[in-house]
Amino acid sequence: MEFKYTSGKGLVLVRGATQISVDVQLCFPLKQRHKYFSVRDGENQEVAFVEDLGSLDMSSRRAFEAALEAARFHFRVEGIISITESLERRHWVVRTQAGLRKFQTKLSEFPFELDQGYLVTDLFGDQYVLPDVRQMDVESQQQLWPLV
Repeated sequence: MEFKYTSGKGLVLVRGATQISVDVQLCFPLKQRHKYFSVRDGENQEVAFVEDLGSLDMSSRRAFEAALEAARFHFRVEGIISITESLERRHWVVRTQAGLRKFQTKLSEFPFELDQGYLVTDLFGDQYVLPDVRQMDVESQQQLWPLV
């Protein structure tokens, strides 16, 4: 299965010489954000199913992740002020493009690795995209390194 992503067409499923513009729907269980995707054409008919992003080749995975990122509202993290732990929760204080944000995640959940950064989903489903650790300031790197 091969996917391409363009800003004009969005995600495209490539089957030989045929290219189909598609949308992606996350399937149950919704907490596993890197697994179980229904790929649908313009008539909302399922044309493919992706069980795990890890099963795609790197180029297709990048295209798929770009489409997912474009389709979701998320906060872009510019820096990490603190990450503390208590009672099965991880407490985050971050700087985003929308200002200071505080949120919690389960202690058992870790940032999901993207091609150029990480995705963190809080207890309420809000998503935070963190840049590659090496692009962050030193204090943010020190906060994030133990988790990635």
